[in-house]
Amino acid sequence: MEIMLDTNILARLADQGDPKHNESKNVVRALQQEGHLLAFNPQIKREFLDIAERPKGAGPGKNGLGLSIEQARILITLFKSQFAYRPDIPEIDRQFDGLHEKYGGGKTVHDLNIVASMKSHGIQSILTYNERDFAPFRDEGHISVLTPSQILQKQNS
Repeated sequence: MEIMLDTNILARLADQGDPKHNESKNVVRALQQEGHLLAFNPQIKREFLDIAERPKGAGPGKNGLGLSIEQARILITLFKSQFAYRPDIPEIDRQFDGLHEKYGGGKTVHDLNIVASMKSHGIQSILTYNERDFAPFRDEGHISVLTPSQILQKQNS
């Protein structure tokens, strides 16, 4: 099964100081060992670059990884070597329009684009720490939403 990795997974993989770094690393390893193909797309790449290049610290606009452009691009290259990169294709726009008509935009517009990309590439599951962000699409049967804790609990049982 192919699984889309949400931005928050990539960000935690990149930040060794993040409390969920090891959990993210372990769940990615476990899924790959089970034979799952893990992927990301241009929307997730853009979101990751935003987080990676944003300054570290507390307060608005300072909750990033504090990386240089070069460091962030090196990580993207590394991710592309470890995971499938699903490019934007014309079908995504059609899928996006249908989802946007049904769910609206605003804050969810980026998540709509991720789901549209998943549907266009035939990917049915996303791994994320933000289960609530994708709940409407799960509830409608468009995708399944997986969390690292769910995957690791299943492995340990």
